[in-house]
Amino acid sequence: MLAIAFMAKVLVPHFEDPDFYWHLKTGEYLLSSWPLPRSDIFTYTHSGSPGILSEWLAQIVLYRVFDTTGYFGTAVLVAALCAFCGWLTYLSCRRQMDNPVHAMIVALACSLFLVTAAPRPYLFTFAFFAATLFVLLEFKYARRDRLLALLPVIFLLWANTHGGFFWAWCSSSCLSAASG
Repeated sequence: MLAIAFMAKVLVPHFEDPDFYWHLKTGEYLLSSWPLPRSDIFTYTHSGSPGILSEWLAQIVLYRVFDTTGYFGTAVLVAALCAFCGWLTYLSCRRQMDNPVHAMIVALACSLFLVTAAPRPYLFTFAFFAATLFVLLEFKYARRDRLLALLPVIFLLWANTHGGFFWAWCSSSCLSAASG
């Protein structure tokens, strides 16, 4: 099922989201005029207003992928990020559930967003959240502490790709509270 959804997303790229092109243009601008701007550069009515560009890394990635591979490569990136989320969700659920079929159902349900996913920075939040949760669950239930070394790298990348990085602290707080 996940493989079919992946192939459908790759073979029929569907980018109706107008923000996609804004993210592309921002990525192109960032690569041509480093350092990061400290004000709004694209808004006509608020041009020059102070602002924080929190999705700069995702915008550069989206622009680079689109510039080199076009719509097809961008569709592959979107599908790969969604499949990665589904795979990590399955791995995380498999340890928690007695029946692996139940874990597969949960992972597929979480992966249904693949059909409507657009090439936007929020996809990186989904991927980094799934990775963070996987690392924390592996540490808590399997006592695998080697994976904890990945967390600073995940957080660093996540904080520069999308503003949803605060979910990392929410997930770790929830896990520590659940352990009592």
